[in-house]
Amino acid sequence: MNRDITERVDNTFVESKTVNAYAKFLKGPMDALFLQGPGHAFKTLLNGKWLEHPLHPVLTDVPVGAWTIVILLDLLILFGLVPQLGLASAIALGFGVLGALATIVTGLFDWM
Repeated sequence: MNRDITERVDNTFVESKTVNAYAKFLKGPMDALFLQGPGHAFKTLLNGKWLEHPLHPVLTDVPVGAWTIVILLDLLILFGLVPQLGLASAIALGFGVLGALATIVTGLFDWM
């Protein structure tokens, strides 16, 4: 049953023969590398076993917080309250992008 647009999009990918063919093609090498092979230590690091908590949910706060700071700094610049915050805003934006990339990678390894 398709309750909303996200479920329809999800079903489109799940039922896609092309996506399933690529997934089957990649599953063997990925399992060999990260489940039993030399990448297993890397996978456990990214899964957060050392933290005793999944790492992905922890990292989701980094881009959200950084991009919230970007909005606040840009509003301060826009309203002329503090005119020299462009560099700080750009740095916060960069931290948000790096945090988002780390969140994506850890999420993929949690899903794997």
